[in-house]
Amino acid sequence: MKKLLFSVLLLCGLTVHAQPAGGFGGIQQKVELATSQEWKDVNYAGDNQPYHTCDIYLPKKTADTYPIVIHIYGSAWMNNNGKGMADLGTVVRALLDAGYAVVCPNHRSNADQAVGGMPMPPKSKLNDLHCPVLYILGGTTDIAYENGMDDFRLIQHVPACVVNYPVGHGGTYREPHGGEFTVPALAWLQWQLKGDKESAKLFVGKKPELLLRDKWTLECNKKFSELKE
Repeated sequence: MKKLLFSVLLLCGLTVHAQPAGGFGGIQQKVELATSQEWKDVNYAGDNQPYHTCDIYLPKKTADTYPIVIHIYGSAWMNNNGKGMADLGTVVRALLDAGYAVVCPNHRSNADQAVGGMPMPPKSKLNDLHCPVLYILGGTTDIAYENGMDDFRLIQHVPACVVNYPVGHGGTYREPHGGEFTVPALAWLQWQLKGDKESAKLFVGKKPELLLRDKWTLECNKKFSELKE
């Protein structure tokens, strides 16, 4: 795969009590996906630890190259083995249907740390971002709202956009194909990874088309105008 480009940052996970094992779409075991090829339990750190494994899915429609999306399940750092049951039938299926290769990794939990707890990185790490960024938040009742909006306001060196849909921290990922949250997520990917001008209209122009959909809000930083439609 010749091109690996990260251009999406989704900040809307679930609280600990609401998400014991799955992702935004909840626990989804025995999900059948339409793929051309799959790799399971690939260790990406070379240490034989289960929390350093990932699953890789290629779309049913084959191609020489694929844009790649890394979909990381949320668990408030309480679950280190949720890749095989988080959002497969909603978010991952929608991405595969749209022609993206999807990587679903496990990650360490709080219990896997040498030092207790999972410390938040300093906000200065935002300066390491080097591509356009989209934040998708669940409105003012989202537990991640204040932190996400603060991130957005601090990002001044690359194009950044934040969209809000007032449903709270869990978003709409339990709905078929990920629900309303999938609309800006897929449009962003289509625009940034595939150069689709129609998808760009959701975010740019005098009246971005996302604002024509009920309840959505959209804010962009000054760098955002530099993006090509």
